[in-house]
Amino acid sequence: MGLIDADALVIDQLTRLFRSDFEIHEGDDVVGRITTQGSAMARMFGGNREFLVTEPDGTQVLRLRDVMNFMSRDTYEVLDGADHPLGTLRREFTLFAKKVSFLPADGGDPLEVRGSFFGYDYSILVRNEPVAQISRRWAGLATSLFGGQRYAVTFLPGASPRLRQVILGTVIAIDLMKAKDDGSAAASSS
Repeated sequence: MGLIDADALVIDQLTRLFRSDFEIHEGDDVVGRITTQGSAMARMFGGNREFLVTEPDGTQVLRLRDVMNFMSRDTYEVLDGADHPLGTLRREFTLFAKKVSFLPADGGDPLEVRGSFFGYDYSILVRNEPVAQISRRWAGLATSLFGGQRYAVTFLPGASPRLRQVILGTVIAIDLMKAKDDGSAAASSS
């Protein structure tokens, strides 16, 4: 059984300098990793960031590209394990709430995110039907003090592998947007 077959995953952030890496667990087993790609210099100077989602043996499951944006919305391209486009996640402009949209590359139904996704308590829906639930989990005192996060992703049982890839890509991109927002808030308050 692979990473995309699990009905429930727990994602743990591994805090590292200039990196956003994660381990993905099913129960007590590590079933995947999310690693930051490219050099630290490229990331420091605002280049595109890429994140690779792999199974423990290194098999690629997903790739996310944080597309460079000047004066526009955060945009992430989500690709499958063979680097074929699954779709694009974009932050939407709204006055009072934070909102994201996922537009599938194949023209299928868009995903909708409802709840407090920057508080890790939200649902992902397709045609107003929940397909995944995301919730914050206690990461432990030491991890929390250093900004690490832990959250659970519960998929609709029987969801297709492609839908699970899209959901996982959406969840990771939302986490990366939150990290950007947290970094911007910290930078502006110092």
